[in-house]
Amino acid sequence: MHDLKALVMRDMGDLHENTLRWVAGCFSCLEEIQVPDLRDFMGDDVLHALTISCAAFTKLDFSGCSKLTETSIGLELVTRHSHALTHLNVAHVRKLSSRGVRAIITRCEKLEHLVLDGLPLVEEATFLAATLPPGLKHLSLNDCPGIGDGAVRQLVISVAS
Repeated sequence: MHDLKALVMRDMGDLHENTLRWVAGCFSCLEEIQVPDLRDFMGDDVLHALTISCAAFTKLDFSGCSKLTETSIGLELVTRHSHALTHLNVAHVRKLSSRGVRAIITRCEKLEHLVLDGLPLVEEATFLAATLPPGLKHLSLNDCPGIGDGAVRQLVISVAS
């Protein structure tokens, strides 16, 4: 068995969801997976298969995977990988709301890089009482219409203290 650590699959036109499930089962040592914009097949069931097969994820990029729901991203993913996750990109995962983002920022203590761009369901209150992970170095909140002055002030206070 190979010790493949990272798998990046972009612009894969003729790829089926069963293939990704199978790949995940072959490489239990995967630490990083990037499958941005695989909108047509990257749903909750595929993410579930990935999280069951691979227990050591540190970097995940699911940007643009609009079939993913809050349950899979915010709860299942975080509870299985919060101990090791350092990089997470869930930009434009439109079904992710404040509840899922709150789970991510409160449970993923090793998070260094977090991209939350284009999340229309995330509300300002998510960040008003939030404590960001202590090692967070990069936080992207582009195109999040529900986040305003109060959240920005709280984020600056959280980071500055």
